[in-house]
Amino acid sequence: MEEKERLFLKKAAKILVSLRDSSKKWIVSNLAKANNATYVYTSKIVAKLAKLGLVKSEKKGKVKEVKLTEDGQKIAEALSAVVEKEKPQNKTQNKQQSEQTPPENKSNEKLETNNKKEKATQP
Repeated sequence: MEEKERLFLKKAAKILVSLRDSSKKWIVSNLAKANNATYVYTSKIVAKLAKLGLVKSEKKGKVKEVKLTEDGQKIAEALSAVVEKEKPQNKTQNKQQSEQTPPENKSNEKLETNNKKEKATQP
């Protein structure tokens, strides 16, 4: 699978998971902001998700409110569960990597940081 296709799947998944929060009225511009995407890109994703029957949009005045369908809700819950399982693993991996860094490298990093600070404060 190409990198672009993976990115699209990540963004679509994020949008579906965002839509699970029914306390907010989701319109495309809000979804775009919440998922760090452009309005046009988010609009295209919402249209594709609607074709798949995962979301529906209802016209409310000048805006369209986007909501999950029953199938969309199931998929969003499953995606959310996967995301939650990933979070502790990433934290564990980061902790293991920092523990594997030899102490001498850590002290060298501190020295380099201190040297940079001193050079920045000198006239």
